[in-house]
Amino acid sequence: MGTDSKVAERAEISGAQRVEGLDRFGALAPGAPVEVFSRFTRRWVTGFEIAEAGTDGYRVRRFSDRSVLPVELAPHDVRAAHPSAARSHPPLKRGALP
Repeated sequence: MGTDSKVAERAEISGAQRVEGLDRFGALAPGAPVEVFSRFTRRWVTGFEIAEAGTDGYRVRRFSDRSVLPVELAPHDVRAAHPSAARSHPPLKRGALP
């Protein structure tokens, strides 16, 4: 299954409007609240933010414990969070504990 079919598959599942490497508003910047596609549940999962943008994808941080996931996620596995989800997980200040 190629990259194009993976992106199309996620759009079918979620109704996402995506362009490779971009969300519908443009590139995702560090600190932006995002959803991550779970291959286990085949659903988009909330509760993450962009930790850093790499050359091949994104590193994301969990809101719950502020941990950065140990892998870089492909652009088609990350999308901007819906505004209502972003409000439920306000970014924490650096150094603050959850």
